[in-house]
Order: sequence, then structure tokens, then C-alpha cells
Amino acid sequence: MNSLERVLATYRGEKPDKTPVIPIVGQAAATLNGITISEELKSPETLASSRISCLKRFGYDGLYISADTWVTAEAMGVKISQPSNAPAEGIEPLIKEKKDLDKLKPLNPLEDGRCPLLVEAVRIAVKESKDQFAVIGNFDQSPFSLACALRGINQIMIDLYDSPTFVEKLLEITTESAIRYAKAMAEAGAHILNTGDSPAGLIGPENYIRFALPYEKAMFEELSSYKRPSVLHICGDTTQLLEKMAESKADGLELDYQVDLVRARETIGDYITIIGNLNPVAIMLEGTPELVKKEAQKLTSQSDKIGKFILSTGCTIAPTNPPENLRAIVEAVI
Repeated sequence: MNSLERVLATYRGEKPDKTPVIPIVGQAAATLNGITISEELKSPETLASSRISCLKRFGYDGLYISADTWVTAEAMGVKISQPSNAPAEGIEPLIKEKKDLDKLKPLNPLEDGRCPLLVEAVRIAVKESKDQFAVIGNFDQSPFSLACALRGINQIMIDLYDSPTFVEKLLEITTESAIRYAKAMAEAGAHILNTGDSPAGLIGPENYIRFALPYEKAMFEELSSYKRPSVLHICGDTTQLLEKMAESKADGLELDYQVDLVRARETIGDYITIIGNLNPVAIMLEGTPELVKKEAQKLTSQSDKIGKFILSTGCTIAPTNPPENLRAIVEAVI
């Protein structure tokens, strides 16, 4: 099997020749390639080239076409700060007053902000892959996360209780935006579609059921016609949310290091692929190659209990992640 065949076989529930390995390598690829983040994002070609170069250097099975977590929010009007060699940050919320919602429109991923850059980078990476490795289109962010970026996370936490109808109207727009962006990546050829909804992990099960899950579900159901795996990522200990996350209709769940993967499988059933979940700091950043291999092999030794499984990191690796540790996670399953 080549890498793409290995990954897709796993999602289909078939037995791959070995456990696929796809660490979450985002903008760390720039540092690992000796360039700055702004240089990597200079064009679709530089972004695709950087991610492909990193994959070929270390030999993992799939790459993420991604940037920071402000791409969609910026495309919808949020002002950002973009340092030359650090992830972008939002400067201030777009929806400062509830009346501002009347002016908000879903994004156009082929015209707005940096979305066209990432969509074209997906197209280039897929062409260059020649179906040998998986290209993952990262359409950050999911509806609730995007709503937090537009309104401000502190304010929206208050809105959940004071103005729930307002939040739901905002979520209708952010859901449509997420769907449009994901569809553009699918039509550019992405083998897998990936999104994050980490702020949804902070609001508790009751609010998750009302303000996150229905919109995640609507998003993934809309994308199902493209017949390619879709993946949901929520940072942190999502143990108490796993059963509901499984109802989102995502084909895969990226689980952070705090989650026991065997227990997760017992909770979510057999049909969802589990992706995870080496500690990106204590193991991948601060550990030795020997520790990385030991912990990776500990996970793969439980693969019969975990079931459909892709070895990965619990979250995005740090820009200063030692290259030998990235190599070690791949070597752990050779």
C-alpha cells in the first residue's frame, strides 16, 4: 500500500498494511524547512511546496494544508495581526454590537481573505501527490469556533445565557461559511476534510448539544455528498463530550492527549476513525526520540482495541519541535 491507500483503507474499516502516521504538522513545517511562516504563506505554491517537502523529508502518510485559526474569521472581516514568523492573531471582534450581525454575510472562499490561497494550495498539493499520499484540507474553523472569533470568546460565553437566539442566528451564518470553505477544498481535490471546534469543548455538554453539535452535524451532512472522510478536532479532554461528538456525522475524531483512546472507542462505537494522540509538548517537543517511539508504540500496541486508528499528535506540533522527534513517530511503526 502507498500512503494514501493506507489512510483511506483505515477510514473504510479495512486493515492497512501498517498503522498510518499523520502528525498534525501545521505551520511548524515552515520552521522545519528553514523558512518563516510569512514566506510559507507567500503563495499557494510556497505553501504546498513547504508541506510536501516536510512530508517527504520525514515520511509520514499525509499532510495538512492549513494556516492559523483566523483564516475564515479574517475572510469575513476580522482584522488580524500577522507577524513574520508566528501565527496570526485576531486584533478585535467584528461583531461588537448585536446590530452588527445584520451586516454579516457568509464568506466567498474563492475571493475572500486568504481562503483562495489555501484552496489553490490544496489543488497544487493534490496534483503533486499523484495519489501517493493524503492531502488534508483544513477548513478551520467549525461554526461555533468561528462564531467565537467573530464575536469574541468572552462575549459569546455571556451571550449563550443572555442572548441565545442571537447566538443561533450567528451560527447559521458561520455554518454556511464553514460549508462553503469546505466545499471549495473538496472541489480542489482534498482527499480528507478537517476542521476544528475547540472552543466548543469549553461550554459543557448541555451547551455543546445546543450551540455546537447541531451545526457541526449540518456541516458534515452537507459535505457527505463529496464522499471523502471528514474529521472533527476539539482540543483538550473531550472525554465527557465523546458520545455527542460521535453524533456530529464526522468520519474521524482527532483526540487530544488527555483522552484515553481505548475508552474513547468503547464510547463512540466502531464506525469512526480515531486520530491521535501523542502529547505535542511533553513528548513531541520536550521528549527524546526514544520516548516518542516508546509512547507511539504503546498506542499502536493497543490498535486491536482502538480499532480504526491513525497515529498522530494530540494537537498541532510546536514550530520548534525537534526534527528527530518527528522522525521518531514515523519510525515507531516501521
